[in-house]
Amino acid sequence: MINIPIGDWFLARSEAFKILVEKFKQHKQATNVSFLRVKDKHYNYDRKINELQARVKELEFILEILNAPKIKIKKKKRQQ
Repeated sequence: MINIPIGDWFLARSEAFKILVEKFKQHKQATNVSFLRVKDKHYNYDRKINELQARVKELEFILEILNAPKIKIKKKKRQQ
């Protein structure tokens, strides 16, 4: 024999309970969709930041090469 409390049985049969369960289900789905949207935006921002960091490093390397002192080779004078 299954022991089901009478209060739970009445609660499960009531319309108000069914409406609350449906609203909770909709809220849960909406929250999940919102978090997925935020997660996607965060991923896109991270990807863009990484691309920009790579560009900055490349530009820094180019500037470093341009500002590097040029090596001059002088010929040795012969002693007479």
